[in-house]
Amino acid sequence: MTTPAMNIPLDEEQRELLKATRRLLEEHAGEDHLRRCLDSGAAHDAELWGRLADLGLTSVLLDERWGGVGLAEHVLAPVLHVLGEFAVPAMKSSSRTACR
Repeated sequence: MTTPAMNIPLDEEQRELLKATRRLLEEHAGEDHLRRCLDSGAAHDAELWGRLADLGLTSVLLDERWGGVGLAEHVLAPVLHVLGEFAVPAMKSSSRTACR
């Protein structure tokens, strides 16, 4: 049994974040990038995650009063989808959990 997909519209700010994420990943990620990480034994690329953090992706769910982006949880799903598209080596789960 499959569940129907939820289509929650994104506002302009959310769409811009998604576009900026895709542009950054087109330039700095992908299959070749993943192979270099794996060949070097790195679990993730700190430089790439630094760039993603500069976009606010590591604090998407964190409230603005605590230095986060303060977006709703439904924004995280398309961002994670794009990260998966580009095979971005994952950040530590504790970083994601800390945003909750």
